[in-house]
Amino acid sequence: MTWHTLGTMSEDMPPQKPCPDCGGRGAVEWETSSGETITTKCSGCGDTGTVPA
Repeated sequence: MTWHTLGTMSEDMPPQKPCPDCGGRGAVEWETSSGETITTKCSGCGDTGTVPA
């Protein structure tokens, strides 16, 4: 079995688009009932900012 040398990563990756939940930032800001702003990792994209297109 022969292994082909991979080109750039983007050629081998599935098409990606910005995550609709965080707008491609990888994090989501939300406000608690007491008025504190909290930034958490986006659960939609797992902090990558992109999802399969």
